[in-house]
Amino acid sequence: MQKGQLTQEEAFTWFDLLETVEMDQIWGRWRGSELPSGHPMDGLLHLTGWYGKEFLDVETVHPLLFEKRNGRLFRVNPGLLPLTLPFQLIPRRVISPSSGRFHR
Repeated sequence: MQKGQLTQEEAFTWFDLLETVEMDQIWGRWRGSELPSGHPMDGLLHLTGWYGKEFLDVETVHPLLFEKRNGRLFRVNPGLLPLTLPFQLIPRRVISPSSGRFHR
């Protein structure tokens, strides 16, 4: 994979080629990072303080951990997020997908 942006199709293909891992290999808290793919939400996870994921057991996974400015983490239930908002209307000049930083 080259450094830079992938298309969504290339990202899906890349993930499909990764080896399967056993559950005991992923327990715990994982720091995440975004992979720019041209998705309307590129850059928004970092901008909102997304930290990563947490795997507690086979039935308990927290896919959205966010970090407050004081360093404390909190969980967000993805089922409660308004994912029907028109994220594609956010101007790209406001969000830099490569860094996820807000531009004024």
